[in-house]
Amino acid sequence: RYLRNRLKTAKTYLDDMYGKMEKAKACGNPHQYSRKLGLAKKHYAKMYGLSKESDILISWMEHDVLNKAGPNRQTREMLYEFIVEEFERLQVIHPHRIKEVVTYLKNQQPHVFGFVDVLQTKFEGIAKRFGCSVDIIWKICQLQRCDQSGMNCAVRVVSFYDLFGEKFDAIEDAVITAMNTTERTSSMVENLNSRIRPYFELRQEIGHGYLELLRFYLNHVEFMR
Repeated sequence: RYLRNRLKTAKTYLDDMYGKMEKAKACGNPHQYSRKLGLAKKHYAKMYGLSKESDILISWMEHDVLNKAGPNRQTREMLYEFIVEEFERLQVIHPHRIKEVVTYLKNQQPHVFGFVDVLQTKFEGIAKRFGCSVDIIWKICQLQRCDQSGMNCAVRVVSFYDLFGEKFDAIEDAVITAMNTTERTSSMVENLNSRIRPYFELRQEIGHGYLELLRFYLNHVEFMR
């Protein structure tokens, strides 16, 4: 969002310089804003590249690395490292904000793929149950990214029907169930903590009696989302 806003600002300034240049030409002084216009063009090109490249990297992170419907951990880790390297390249051009993102991504890398490990365990169970490889199960997992009514999905699913026959539907249902029962983030835990933290701050000491009263209250009062 920050880079998009900077791009809009650069575009506005560039358009303003073009307007002033046209007026200067009409007044017989075409060189009055030539230097500022040249700098505005360079700045706009720089911000355009930064904004578009960061959008692409963020899209890859969202859809190829953090999406449950995706490849196995090894492939995700390679993509993650590539994205971090690309952000490191961008931070040389424009360190503000991007440098913080690079530091955050490096620090979070050991914790990012926890949900992938959970899926791996579930997929190993599915592979054992249906007598196939885990790699095939991950490919079926990736298939869930496609529009189920689209031609792309219809073309890709043919090879799985050739391999498994009618058994493919049961395998795909098991994969979808495994994905739907796997949480990608700690948002549920954080949500619970945010609910009970204000009650803990009311007292210096927390005893079993207070906890039982709090549990009774939270179980009988509707939670306003």
